[in-house]
Formats: sequence, C-alpha cells, structure tokens
Amino acid sequence: MKKIKISLFLILLTGLLFRFIHLGDLSFWCDEFLAIFLGYHPLKWMVRYITFNDAHPPLFYTFVHFLLKGGNSEFYLRILPAFSGILCIIFFYFLGKEIKDEKTGIILALIIAFNPAHILWSRILKSYSLFTFLVIISLWYFLKIIKKERFAYWFLFFISNLALLYLHNFSFIIILIEFLTLVSAKKLSKKWIIYFFLLFTAYLPWIVRIPHQFKFTLGVRRPIPLGFRYLYTVFYFFLGESVNPFNMKVVIPAFLIYGCLIIKGILALSEIEKEKRILTVYGTVLPFFLIPFPSTVPQNLIPYSIFWYLIISLPFQKIKFKPIFLLLLLFPFSISDYFYFSKKTSQFHDVSKLIPYREIGKTISMLSHKEDIILITEKRLSPIGKKEFSPFDWYYNGKAKVIDIPEGKLSVEEISYLCRGYKRIYLFLNYTSGSFKWCDLLKKYFAENYKKLWERKYLYNERLLSRLRGKRRFYWAVEIYIFKN
Repeated sequence: MKKIKISLFLILLTGLLFRFIHLGDLSFWCDEFLAIFLGYHPLKWMVRYITFNDAHPPLFYTFVHFLLKGGNSEFYLRILPAFSGILCIIFFYFLGKEIKDEKTGIILALIIAFNPAHILWSRILKSYSLFTFLVIISLWYFLKIIKKERFAYWFLFFISNLALLYLHNFSFIIILIEFLTLVSAKKLSKKWIIYFFLLFTAYLPWIVRIPHQFKFTLGVRRPIPLGFRYLYTVFYFFLGESVNPFNMKVVIPAFLIYGCLIIKGILALSEIEKEKRILTVYGTVLPFFLIPFPSTVPQNLIPYSIFWYLIISLPFQKIKFKPIFLLLLLFPFSISDYFYFSKKTSQFHDVSKLIPYREIGKTISMLSHKEDIILITEKRLSPIGKKEFSPFDWYYNGKAKVIDIPEGKLSVEEISYLCRGYKRIYLFLNYTSGSFKWCDLLKKYFAENYKKLWERKYLYNERLLSRLRGKRRFYWAVEIYIFKN
C-alpha cells in the first residue's frame, strides 16, 4: 500500500511539472482567442453567438467568462485546463482501481501523466482536459452504481453527465456507451430509464439549438483522406501532435510497442467483469463512427483515448520484466514530449500553436508609427469595447492603423487604394489561418509595386498533407514585410 502511494505521488509530481512548467511561455493560439473573445461578452450574447457560429455548448466559455474577471494572462487562464489535467491523473487511478485493481490504476495514471496529447491539451485554453476529466468521473460513478446503488453516486453521476453534455457536443457518445453497456449486460432497470429521462429533460434547452450548430459544422471541411483519418486518430491518441507522422524512426517502434500491448490487452479483456468488458469494447469502438464527419478532428475524440489506455494496461499483471515494458511504454511518449517542450517545428502538425504573437506584437509596436498602416490577413472578430479583436491586435500596442484583409473581403486594387497617404505599409501574412494563394498574391503584388524595406519570417514547417499527394512542400507560417509607398 505504501509503495502504491509513493508511486502515485511521484506520478502526480511529474504530471504537475509537465502541465505547469512554462505554462505561460507560448502566446495564445487562435482557438484560445475564440474562448477569450466569447468569455469577454455577456453570457446571453455568448450563448446566442455560439448557437449559430460555433460547434460547442456554452459551459467551457462560461468558465472562461468568470475567469476573465480575475485576469487575462496566458498562465492564469491556462490554469483551468492544467488543473483539469492533474485531476485526470488522480481519478484515472481510481477508475483503474475500480475496473481491476490498484496496480492497473497506477499504470493508467502513469500513461495519462506522460501522454503527449493529454499534456498538450492540459496546456491550452480549450475544453479537452476538462472533457476528459468529466468522462473519467462519469465512468467511475457509472461502475460504482452498478456495484452498489447510493443516492450520492446517482447525484454525482447525473451532475457529471449533465456537465459533459453542456461542455462538448461529442459527449453524447459517453452517454450512449453507458446506455448500450446496460442494455448488453441486461442491467437496464426502471431506475436507469428514469435517470436517462431526467438527463434528457435537463439537456433539452440545448438540444433545440444543436441543429443550428450542426448546420454551422457542415461548412467545415478537412481535406484529409478518410482511411488516413482513422490511422491518424489512433496515432494521435498515443503520440499527440508533436511527432511527425512520417518520422518512421519514432512511429515504427511505437507501432510495434503499442500494437503488441493492444493485442495482449484485448486477450486480457476476459479477465475483467462482463459489464466492464462490454463498457471497454463500446468505448473503444463507438467514437470512431464520428471520424467520417467532415469537421471531426482527433482532439474531439481525445477523451475517448482512455479506453485504449485501459486496454494496454490490462496485461501488465502477467507480463514478465515489467520495468522494461514500462520503459518501452513511456519511451515513444518521452520523444514526443521532448519535441513539444523544445518546440521542434519540424515535428509539429499544427505549427500555428507556436506563432510568437507576443514577440511579433512587441517588435511591430516598436517599429511602427501613426503615419504607417498595418495589413493583416487574419480575420478580426467584433471589437470588445473600443479595441479590435484578433490575435495580432491582442499583442499589438502601437499607434499605426490596423486593417484586416482576409481573402474575399477586399480586392488587391482596393487594398492598394487604402494604402495611399501612408508612409510605410506593414504586411502581416499568416499562412496558417487563410489561403496560401491569397497570401502569395498579396506578397507578389506589394513586392512588384512597392519598395521592400524589411522582412521577417517565422516557423519554417512542412505541409504534412503534401506527402500524401506525393511531393513534400514547406512554408513559413508567418511572414512580415515593411514596404515604402
């Protein structure tokens, strides 16, 4: 027992370091800015906005709304996902203990503490670490109720599932998993039917808004082949997005290690109780039915990765040379974690998370004057108070006029007309948030018609999908130019 407590303490300490060290170093990312933008508005306005312009329910944005009353620094706002990530480690241990035993709980806590995808989303102002925590809590109380019905269990189970439904629209999957488990295990009693009816009733105020959000998500398209999306999702569960999927020196060993553990884990499923086995199978399989949906990305399903971790934890009791297998389990994680904390842009799948907006804003604030104009290809959201809102605006404190020129808003000729009378023109091209073709067109036009005085480029990176098309392509994520009129 003492050994278990020491192990759990060391795992928690490691998880704490991974989630809080240098938490505020990176500038806010575009999706974090959306959460901040919504959080600054009144709750009634926010709910109406996300009904027609977002894919998620209001709970996480509501938390951000109240957090913003205490500050808006990177470290401060990211405490919410980081703390949720720590809770995931603690309660994943309890879930593993409930499913099998304490040793299984320790292995699960170890996996989620070191897992690169869970570390990443515990350090970004998004809902995924909180989503994962609530899924773990839901499963924990679900199993407790099956074993022994208590009012406290029912109440906390209801609260956790209701919170899930108002946190993320993909949370309905966990409700479905639990419902199908009860049906398959022949445990669906009148009490459970009443429970699901009450949950549906409490969720009804948001259900009526989901068709509008569904219509919004239909406009989102990801140009990724369907077969690759399935493979990429499993890859993401284990290696996150800070190892290049084509880095075979990491991917092949990881595939062999985790593939072996998954096979052994599937064989070990027979050793756990029937309802727990059914729950694990449904939890592993059902989320993958969402992958063909055009707007689905792997992070939407990251809470359901815990079922895969559960499977690979099951065979450890019978494996010889456990320390060696534990090192093999953590080795691919450690490589991805190293790439993440060292900010290796050659490995990142979405390099936009690394854009140094703080540094860029400081530099241009120092260089620009009120006689200049700054053109940015990022689309601004509606102003908050008297200040315009975009990632660039958040960190820019200069006096030059800033105009957003995303593709489709203005023609090149109209933009050229806007620049008349200004001493210098700053061109901020963000290749991660808009059309490559549009950015290249602007760069070419200004290079041919104006005198270039200064340039700076950030984050040289590979377009990963280019390999699927047979030819590797590279780009700079952000390019900044100063032209003389």
